[in-house]
Amino acid sequence: MNGSFNFYTNLLKVPKRLLRSWKGNLRGRVTIPTLQSPRLLRPLTNFKYWNQRPFPTKMLSSNISSFSRKAEEQIDDNFDSVLVQNLRANAKVGTDQWRRAALQPVEINLRMVLNTRLNGEDNHDLQNSIHYGIASKLVLETVEKNEFSGLRNMVDMIALSCRNQFEFRDFFVNIRLPKKILRSRSGLVYNAERHTRYQQDRVQIFDLELATIIGINPFERKEKQRLGLDIAFTVGDGKEFDSLVISDLCHKVANFVESSSFLTIEALVHKLSKFLCFGLSIDCVHIKAEKPSAITFADAPAVQIFRSRNSFLQDSFRKYESSVPKIAYISFGSNIGTRIKNIATALKCLSKHEDVSILDVSPLYETKPMYYEDQSLFMNGVCKIETKLSPLCLLRACQSIEKELGRVKLIDKGPRCIDLDIVMYDDCIYESEDLTIPHVGMMEREFVLRPLVALDSTLVHPTTQQLLLKKLKELPDQGVRVHASYLTNSIMEGAVIMGIINVTPDSFSDGSSVTKTNVVEVVKGMIENGASIIDIGGQSTRPHATPVTLSEEIDRVVPVVRAIRNAGIDIPISIDTFEVEVAKEAIHAGANIINDVSSGRNCPDMLSFAAKADVPICLMHTRGTPHTMTSLSIYEKDIVQEVFEELNERVDAAIKAGIPRYNIILDPGFGFAKKAGQSAYLLKKFDELANYPEFMDLQWLSGPSRKGFTGHYSQDVEPKKRIWGTAAAVTASVLKGANIIRVHDVKEMSKVVAMANAVKLSSP
Repeated sequence: MNGSFNFYTNLLKVPKRLLRSWKGNLRGRVTIPTLQSPRLLRPLTNFKYWNQRPFPTKMLSSNISSFSRKAEEQIDDNFDSVLVQNLRANAKVGTDQWRRAALQPVEINLRMVLNTRLNGEDNHDLQNSIHYGIASKLVLETVEKNEFSGLRNMVDMIALSCRNQFEFRDFFVNIRLPKKILRSRSGLVYNAERHTRYQQDRVQIFDLELATIIGINPFERKEKQRLGLDIAFTVGDGKEFDSLVISDLCHKVANFVESSSFLTIEALVHKLSKFLCFGLSIDCVHIKAEKPSAITFADAPAVQIFRSRNSFLQDSFRKYESSVPKIAYISFGSNIGTRIKNIATALKCLSKHEDVSILDVSPLYETKPMYYEDQSLFMNGVCKIETKLSPLCLLRACQSIEKELGRVKLIDKGPRCIDLDIVMYDDCIYESEDLTIPHVGMMEREFVLRPLVALDSTLVHPTTQQLLLKKLKELPDQGVRVHASYLTNSIMEGAVIMGIINVTPDSFSDGSSVTKTNVVEVVKGMIENGASIIDIGGQSTRPHATPVTLSEEIDRVVPVVRAIRNAGIDIPISIDTFEVEVAKEAIHAGANIINDVSSGRNCPDMLSFAAKADVPICLMHTRGTPHTMTSLSIYEKDIVQEVFEELNERVDAAIKAGIPRYNIILDPGFGFAKKAGQSAYLLKKFDELANYPEFMDLQWLSGPSRKGFTGHYSQDVEPKKRIWGTAAAVTASVLKGANIIRVHDVKEMSKVVAMANAVKLSSP
């Protein structure tokens, strides 16, 4: 095939059902390009490919000989044309490939539809003939003496000039800009039809040369391969072509293709068509992609497709109405009443739905209101769910929860006790009167993108395929701040002090210094000296410590917690234990936080209890037990990598147990299964550990106070004299990203933390 085909020869081969479909879908006309071969997307430099007039539907009769005289005349009238081919000129049309308003070469083809019978039957009838020199001169003068805002403007002015001179009914223009696109060997082609009843403009981009990772075999994925792209699409009515900014469009296509990785060329063209339809708002698109290096003894294998927004939407409606489980992301927010309680209640209601399972919950963020700004700050986040519900049924479930919690919508985007929105649903593209997926505004809202990325840093936008993490980094600061669920004042500016209270006679540092009788005074003193949290422990975790019985540990810590609460002190209390029964009793007595040095390994029920109690839990990195940990300090990989892997495993376990990320605190475990040099190196790399994407926006506790590695470098053997080494380690912890600093010497270390916070938060 040469890029076209003989309509009359092949007409009888077309199934009747297909003809009926064409007749219904194309409103009485069939256009030749829809029936052409894959060479439809080759450069159109002659009329063989681009100037075909739409056929009347009555021509689709299976009995060609039964055409009436009137239909025959209509055919003659339709296909009488005068052509001007490959007229070359220089024009100022929009901008050139360097985005300058400069002259650039153009090639113009014209076809004017008129009746040539009068002149054709009488060789001497020059009155009805077209003078081709006049037509060419008229077009050249129009092109070279004017400056055009875009190609539509240029076409309209050429058509107007010709219409004033010649009596034609319909007018076709084909304009090629061979130098318009930097990465294209053939440039840009603009096809325009100016009929008496309608207009149609099409854009074609040929031989866009790109490079990407594509292929199934490992050797194909070692480096990028050449890829050739042809793209064609219709320009919407009234749109000036340069408003699409072709250079930007090609740049975005190149970024999309070259920053992605595909196993097959079919996947590439499918994803790219979706990106063009929804990411760049193109209604329908033809794409041809060829891979020149794929077959040794052939020019290139290629795939050509046609896709439209409607076809994608139809696919989504069919695919996502099924009962197969899908992954969805629901954003939530509240700025009325007790915000955290509202969110927790909404999530609990959602988890009770028989067709919904909550898989993960992001950290929480306090955010400034957008759009309607005269309202209180919001608390926002996102949850990841698995559901069998269709998008619309899931929407109804969310609306039911909002109603149950008492949401009343008085102002659009105004105050609300709870707000639940479906932001993503698998790779679904869904548009209805009530629901649009992906959420329309998600890519411009930090309070949506940030929790999504915290849940999964590899997420991409379903339509644009843009990495959400990349888009998040491009957004300007919108005043979003991480919520700390363990504090009364939940938004922190810098690190806070956690004061240590050991009611353990055998503590390595301060055994027997605190008792049930003096604990209230000790706590008051810590608060006066800057403590924001109190950490109470009844079991020593020093190396080779002898464990106490469960009842003895409870007897040590629970009365202390009650005494503090009975004294009217409302400071957050952390219970330092790896026994779930101790944690239960302490939380019941008034504690707010669990600090488990075993990260839930010692007692498997600890994580599920923390989830049920909805309290923060600190997961510390260690190995073995106090008796065995000193022998487990051999790290085969980089210590930061191994600590990350082992802590991440505990984070995953906590999430599976139902603990939301906003209730997870991490501790690198200085001194636990780590030699002095290893602890110092881990402190040096603390920020690297905290910045792993899997740990995004989780809270960090650092506990270097009086640890052996601080005494090792300061040469202080006695723990109580390690204050200077502790101060240095505390300063480094704050600067490296710790949120909570757990210390014995509250008065002194609060001053160290204050100075370190000032350095970290300072700005010019």
